[in-house]
Amino acid sequence: MLLLDSPLIPRRIVAFVHDLCALVLCWFAAYWLRFNLELPESHLDAALLALPWLFAIHAPAYWLMGLYRGIWRYASVMDLRRIIIAVLVASGLVSGALLMTQIQGVPRSVLVLHPLLLILVMGGSRFAYRAWKDQVLYGRIAFEGEPVLVIGTGDAAERLLRELDQSSEWRVVGLLEGGGRGSGQELRGVNILGAVSDVGRWAIRPGGEADHRGNA
Repeated sequence: MLLLDSPLIPRRIVAFVHDLCALVLCWFAAYWLRFNLELPESHLDAALLALPWLFAIHAPAYWLMGLYRGIWRYASVMDLRRIIIAVLVASGLVSGALLMTQIQGVPRSVLVLHPLLLILVMGGSRFAYRAWKDQVLYGRIAFEGEPVLVIGTGDAAERLLRELDQSSEWRVVGLLEGGGRGSGQELRGVNILGAVSDVGRWAIRPGGEADHRGNA
């Protein structure tokens, strides 16, 4: 993760190398799972023979399908969608290439497991990095800032919470909604405290002053 923050190495190159390492690890992990946590020597040669095809097909597919346009710090559903499409397309081409070259010893279950593991690792690492960066950058301000209640629990409230998460000026302490039907639930980790009519009850700060800024 620290390499992604290095000014000496382009982030795209770091991400690309990461994905190639994941490609190989997931390939052997698929064999490992297929054969009940071991890799028989009779299938090891086939696994190694297939590796050049994996690199030759997956590597250009990742670049052509734009996997490195996005920034890991802001990994999104769109990035995950690109990963899924790129991996599935490349895996389909690999299966065709192995069939045409008649490489024996590659179980069909491995060809199914491999893309699933790859999507999990490639997508999971990106979102894990984003979560880690969010914690580093914004976790320290979780208990700082002016406490504020947000009125509303819809899409606008969700967008407002996303913005306030990155603010050191405000700290959201709860949500209030029209009918209070969602009381006890959460939105982006913030408790829905009750109905808007209860604002006077919830907005009393330690100093006795009501604070109910925020409306979504």
